[in-house]
Amino acid sequence: FQYFSGMGATKVEWLNDSACNVVFVDSFSCKRALSCLSMPLESEVARVKESHPEMSTRPDLDMIVWRKGKPIDGHRMLLRVCHKGDVKKPVG
Repeated sequence: FQYFSGMGATKVEWLNDSACNVVFVDSFSCKRALSCLSMPLESEVARVKESHPEMSTRPDLDMIVWRKGKPIDGHRMLLRVCHKGDVKKPVG
């Protein structure tokens, strides 16, 4: 949670041991955190443009694909805006 300090994060929802959703106070705060803490993976932008040509003109394309985050404590970070399917799977 400290990774997003001062960025408007309100809570963390753990999906498993290595993935979580970070909830922000508003979409502006989320976009600001992504802009400040990560950079788009150009290979991911190219992949989406190739596989979904209709998305190639989206001005926010680099914000909705996987992004390389600033490392924390030697750990690699990958960030993106979550999707509806990004929820913890029920056990059982």
